[in-house]
Amino acid sequence: EQFRERYSVIIPEPDFWKDSFYTVVFHDFGKVCSNFQETLRGERAFGDDERVRHEFFSGMFLFGNNHKYYLNNPIPLVAVFSHHKAFNDEGFNDALG
Repeated sequence: EQFRERYSVIIPEPDFWKDSFYTVVFHDFGKVCSNFQETLRGERAFGDDERVRHEFFSGMFLFGNNHKYYLNNPIPLVAVFSHHKAFNDEGFNDALG
């Protein structure tokens, strides 16, 4: 809210602020998933085939929050999906071997 108050003069679009809020709120939701938690506890190795990066789960939680909106406005999803690694082939190189 303080960030918005400070910069709303520069970026007055309400949709930008709404999208930014939900993107920030949901960006780490995927960390609640069991495979991420098991990795943190050392019960699952980073190389396991079942491991999925938490930001992909986070993006799907965001998508599920309002899927019709994000089908027409995917930029917040891309921001969540790529908040640790680029959303391109390079972001998957470790998984490909």
